[in-house]
Amino acid sequence: MLFRTASAAPPHADGAVLVVDETGSVTKGRASVGLQRQYTGTAGRIESSQAGVFLAWPQPGTR
Repeated sequence: MLFRTASAAPPHADGAVLVVDETGSVTKGRASVGLQRQYTGTAGRIESSQAGVFLAWPQPGTR
């Protein structure tokens, strides 16, 4: 699920954009890195989860 999306095109990148995606993953157990009870839209409530931020730099002519 996409919570927040931002895009920006630097002047030197012809048609390329920076895509930022913050997402949460509900996790069971206690040994996962960065695990804590926090709100995640994936579950719609406070759960033990990890938050991740993913960056992509798609450019025209690439797949």
